[in-house]
Amino acid sequence: MITRKFGSPVLMVLGVLQVVFGVGVSFWVTSKQMQFAYPRTADIAEAFRDATALSCFGLAVIVSYNVAALASPRVGTANSLGRYPLKLQVLFLTLAPALITAASISLGAIPAFTDAIAKSADGSVWILLVVAVSTVFLSTVAALSAFVALAFRKFHPAVSPLIAVIVTYFVVAFGANSAKTWAVAPIVLQAVDPTDLTEPRNLVVALGVSVCLALVAGGLLLLAAGASKNISLSGVIAITAIVGVAGLLQAAAGPVAIVDRDSCAFSSGGSEICVDSADEPGLEQMTRDISALEEYLPDGVRPRKLASNSAYRIKSGDHGYQNFTTAGEDRRLDISGLLLDELGIGSCTDPTSEGAFVIDRVGVYITKRTGVYSKSVEKNGAFYQSISDSGETDPAPEDVLSSLDHSVVDKNIAKNWRAIVSCQATWEMLTEES
Repeated sequence: MITRKFGSPVLMVLGVLQVVFGVGVSFWVTSKQMQFAYPRTADIAEAFRDATALSCFGLAVIVSYNVAALASPRVGTANSLGRYPLKLQVLFLTLAPALITAASISLGAIPAFTDAIAKSADGSVWILLVVAVSTVFLSTVAALSAFVALAFRKFHPAVSPLIAVIVTYFVVAFGANSAKTWAVAPIVLQAVDPTDLTEPRNLVVALGVSVCLALVAGGLLLLAAGASKNISLSGVIAITAIVGVAGLLQAAAGPVAIVDRDSCAFSSGGSEICVDSADEPGLEQMTRDISALEEYLPDGVRPRKLASNSAYRIKSGDHGYQNFTTAGEDRRLDISGLLLDELGIGSCTDPTSEGAFVIDRVGVYITKRTGVYSKSVEKNGAFYQSISDSGETDPAPEDVLSSLDHSVVDKNIAKNWRAIVSCQATWEMLTEES
């Protein structure tokens, strides 16, 4: 009966809306990863956790409303659950919505999961672990919402969902923005690198911690539901106890483990490029881009040691490596920062000077001339956009250099290289034809 009514026997429409929302939001956030040249399992897992975090609020409403409605005989006993003991009713109304919500999110993510399994060598183990961790976390959120309902069941059933949503907001907000809660609240959005959270060791630890916390929450929920007196106090004490247990479990789990799984390659000019194994399919293209840049720039450009933001060498604080980002649907190496650094943008004390303008235009020209990738150039036609006196963003200047004879521009860039990198070059130096 519970399953047939999507976990909301008191108000069926809530269960229907939750299923539709879970499938829809999960498909929306996870399917975005299918547009890229190759799947990053860590990004798909992160999108799945995003869907889990968003679905928590609907789950809180369903559980708290249904459990609170048990206080009203005309509401709570008007369904098949009325013939069961209160403890069993509360357990059903807590677990069923959590499991149905987890199933809905998983259903929406099937296209992305299938694509990742087909194109990635990581296999399906990580998928099962991510789904399991999210499911257990949803059960804990459902238990907290049930506690709220029990604590406020003397009020109208509409009161509990409002309070449950507030409690859930603090749980999700704190978990999503703190690296210190990665194990007890596996919905980390920004605080921890996604590649670390999909490490099997970290997933297993998060699953173990989540299961322990859910079992404690479930046990305390049954005790609170069975309390004949001071049921509100029992709910408050139980929530406090869960928070304390969560802190102890997180302390036992420790910080997220960072594992060296980098893949590296060398460019034609001797630069080392390292990426996390998740980006290994794009490493060959990244190496070609750096090689193309090295071949174009004047002789004497020193080889670099480069690593992506997700690489172990960057996360472990290896200062011998310069970080870069990947961007675009092809997950190309974003040359913006590297090229501007090579062009001497740091020498410009005034970003509005002609020398700075020349550096920007030369950078745009080199990007197009060599075929390397820059998200800023693709989006704005410039490496950095100037701001007018009114505070508005000025449009990118016309790309005059690309319209000129390339041999002339190439010659002028090589001849005036010292002036360019010292932020002393003028526009005439680049466009002169003699």
